[in-house]
Amino acid sequence: MILIAAFGVVGLSVVAFYAAQGALSDLVYAMATWPATQYHSVNVVPYAYGLRELFLASWRPGLEAVFRWPASLVAVAMVTAPFVFVLLLPFLAGVAALQQLIPRFRGARTNASAVPAVYWCVAPALFLAECHRPDMQHLVYGSPVMLILATRWLTHSGVGGHLALQTVRVCTVALALFNGILAVRPGMIVETRAGHVRLTERDHALDFLQTHVAAGGTAFVYPYYPMYYFLANVRNPTRYSILMHRINTPAQFEDAIAALETQKVPYVLWDTFVAGENLTRWFPRYVEPSEDEQLLEQYLRRQYVEIGVRNGFRILERR
Repeated sequence: MILIAAFGVVGLSVVAFYAAQGALSDLVYAMATWPATQYHSVNVVPYAYGLRELFLASWRPGLEAVFRWPASLVAVAMVTAPFVFVLLLPFLAGVAALQQLIPRFRGARTNASAVPAVYWCVAPALFLAECHRPDMQHLVYGSPVMLILATRWLTHSGVGGHLALQTVRVCTVALALFNGILAVRPGMIVETRAGHVRLTERDHALDFLQTHVAAGGTAFVYPYYPMYYFLANVRNPTRYSILMHRINTPAQFEDAIAALETQKVPYVLWDTFVAGENLTRWFPRYVEPSEDEQLLEQYLRRQYVEIGVRNGFRILERR
């Protein structure tokens, strides 16, 4: 009851705050209505999606440029192994749970009983909470508590379990070193309105925002890149940090158009990379809408003129 009350106080405080600001309906829409009616339309992906399509696609060329075959193959396998372990976690935890419930199931009773029962409640709950989009990234988000259970089970599963655990540990260190090398490679420190930021190369779209839009001014980034609002200290004129066809509704696009028209927003950054068919890299079920459905695109072409392309963003200026 104490545990439930603690979470309840936090939840009720949030609800009370939104209600006091007159935004309770927005909270309900964002937390329940939108995910239940719109989110799933393009966000259904295969289990562990992205490991091969995104991660390996970016890691393999770099590793193959540094190592010759078959060393490159070993390097790719090592940086991939921790993620494979994560996608296997629910199955490992399931076997551990069976051994916990049925002592004679494939061997003697393990020491899993020493793990507090709350772990067995929280681990699947956290994992399932991230399965609304079971890609590799969300599986990682949902795995921390389940990782504890699986690691403990492998620790008490004999030589095979120890070998598997040591392999994962070595590969995790290799992955950390690989990411560390990427993180400390030569780059540049850029001064933004939010402070110093280290970048691998100059972000000319960010530079444009900081030189052409005053701090606290308005600019619109389409379909989404909220980091620019933060770094450049500019305000999103709409109510939406993301506007994407098949996820957002036509009414929401019309609402955004009305906000742009009312506030006469001087500049729009229109992403050329996160657009069109490229969106199927992240959202396999995404289907490009017809011209008639592209309300915001029609408005932008009508009311704005393109003055350049910087860092993959079309820079649009209001006519």
